[in-house]
Amino acid sequence: SEQRDNASDQRDNASYQRDHFSDRRVDFAESSQYDSTNRRSTLFDQRDTFSDQAQEYTRSAESASAHRSEKRTAHRSLENVNGTADVLVIQDGGELIDAQRMLKSAAEIDILRCVNRATKAAIQAVAPLIRVGMHESELAQLLTEAQAAAGLSGVWVLSLFGANAAFPHGTEASVTLQEGMLALIDTGGELLGYQSDISRTFALGELSNQTQLNAWLTVQQAQRSALDRIRWHLNSSVSLGSLDAEARRVVSQNGFGSADGYEYFSHRLGHGIGTQGHENPYLVLGNPMTLLPGMTFSVEPGLYLENEWGVRLEDIVLVTNSTPGYEVFGSLQETPSL
Repeated sequence: SEQRDNASDQRDNASYQRDHFSDRRVDFAESSQYDSTNRRSTLFDQRDTFSDQAQEYTRSAESASAHRSEKRTAHRSLENVNGTADVLVIQDGGELIDAQRMLKSAAEIDILRCVNRATKAAIQAVAPLIRVGMHESELAQLLTEAQAAAGLSGVWVLSLFGANAAFPHGTEASVTLQEGMLALIDTGGELLGYQSDISRTFALGELSNQTQLNAWLTVQQAQRSALDRIRWHLNSSVSLGSLDAEARRVVSQNGFGSADGYEYFSHRLGHGIGTQGHENPYLVLGNPMTLLPGMTFSVEPGLYLENEWGVRLEDIVLVTNSTPGYEVFGSLQETPSL
């Protein structure tokens, strides 16, 4: 009987402890749930705060960069130990630097004049070696060696014969020069960090194909007319876009597409040049930027007839503040004949 009573007491005690622990578990669960809910709510509030700040920073950034063609502003969020977000806005000084680079110093002009004349001298030395049966790669190799001999580094060559020349930037197809084909050369190199970029189009002997001759003469006229327009900046503002428009006017008048189209003249008139082969300013329809002394850029009208031929003449020009208002680095091409 005593053992039965002891067992009953132990059972009652275990039941009490179980109920006691159950009550504590409920209390703990309720407390944990409360703390967790509070922490989650706090985190949500912080997340919403950061989200609102991020959206505000984004709106500010988009507003500040709306006038630029591409966004060049970087944003970096830094979270401190207090959980607040500081934002460091790093703004690119590219526009300021580009504006300075567009206007060349006297020393820069001397180097650009020298490197572009050297490329023209190399073309002049190699041109008499162009012959029927020559492969595009052979001509490219000769031009590379000639410019390297003149002291240029990083020489590049586009050598395009016949229908390949209808691709302004080249093609992987390979052609051997034949009678009646035009040979288009686009080449350049580097001297003391500054670039050259010259294009010439040649015919073997007299150019007998009338369409090709008309195209070559039209390109020459378009280049000369655009150059003549540069001189106007001495008396009034001249936009870069108007040079492109003038070249297209000539092309259209000679029966090659519309005055504002790209049917045959399929690229812009030119690009700036300096430490980079292509840099500001750009001679393209609609560009309102005005000509300023010290600018250097290419003037390179071209005409291309798919599967048949391509013609391009390219020279580097300096805008000056004295008559005639510009300088061509080296001589212009006068005739298509070698």
